[in-house]
Formats: sequence, structure tokens, C-alpha cells
Amino acid sequence: MGRVVILNGTSSSGKTTLVDLFLARRHKAGDCWLSTGIDECIARLPDAWHRTPGFDGPWADDGFRLEAVDDALVVRGGETWQRMLTAYRRTVAVWASVGFDVIVDDVMLDRAAVDGWRAELEGLTVVRVAVHCELDAAEAREQARGDRYGGIARGQYDVVHRDVQYDLELDTTSRTPDELVAELERHLGLRPEK
Repeated sequence: MGRVVILNGTSSSGKTTLVDLFLARRHKAGDCWLSTGIDECIARLPDAWHRTPGFDGPWADDGFRLEAVDDALVVRGGETWQRMLTAYRRTVAVWASVGFDVIVDDVMLDRAAVDGWRAELEGLTVVRVAVHCELDAAEAREQARGDRYGGIARGQYDVVHRDVQYDLELDTTSRTPDELVAELERHLGLRPEK
């Protein structure tokens, strides 16, 4: 059985940067890790099931929606979105059950997400990693990226860590990706890259 490492944090907190660096180091060391993330899950859902600022798919009420609440954007989802999340989590479970180690870039917005992961990964070795970032820094990154709607990090900030018990906590606000990935590798007992 493979291991599943779930990095959980707000949008623009640095999760993808950590995943990419971790994979580069593990692959150089000869360890075959797979990766996936919530952004891939969102992208797999057809556009007709999306509602985002400036775009309103005809079936979005049943799909993935970004809704303005005060000065933030919050994620809402219908039944089709929930089924997509289940498929995403089960895919990770299948990969791990046949022996692949998997690292996941996720955003757990509520208790249902935490419980969904727990149910789908039951019986597997799971390491839950908090990726913290101060809101000002996440919002600055969000703006600099140019591929995110402003307000997503703010909409996730107060809820993303609320219901999760972690094995490791990392803060990307002032520490470098190299430092944080090395800490993750030590926590996992992984040998250095060759």
C-alpha cells in the first residue's frame, strides 16, 4: 500500500509550490510519487457546471460555484460537484491501494470534506499537513499570480483548518519552500535526493 500525504490550506498559500518541489526531489531520488489536487478536480468538471465571476454555466446550480460574500469569494457546490469530489478522493485511494505514494494539494472547506477524505482513505496510511500562510501574504500572492479571482483566499481563510487534525504544520509566510519540503521529507522518513 502507498501513502497519501494531503496538503491542506487556502488558495495561494503555497501548496502547489511545495508539491512541485517535493515531486522534483522525490523523483530525483528514484521515488515514484503521484500527485493530484483540487484544481485538477475543478478543471475536470465541464464548464457548463461552473459559475465564476463573469461566467455562469447553465447547470452551475448543480455544480461548482464561486459566490461573493462581503469582500470574499466562497465555494458552493451542488450534487454533481459532490460526486466529482467523491471521484477525486476515490482516485487517490485507488492509486494508494495499488502501491503508489500520492501527494494531494487540497482545500478542505468544511466537515463534509474532512469526513469524505476519512471515508475514502480508510485503511490507508494518511499524513495530513496544514499549509498556513498569513492572509495578507496569501492575498498578495493571489493578486500577483494573475490566474486567481481576488477574494478566494479570504473566503477560505477562516474555515480551511477548522475541522482537521494534522500530523504536521508548515507555514509558508516567511519560510522557504526548500526548508518546508525538507521538513516534510524528514517527517515522512524519506532519504535525501541523489
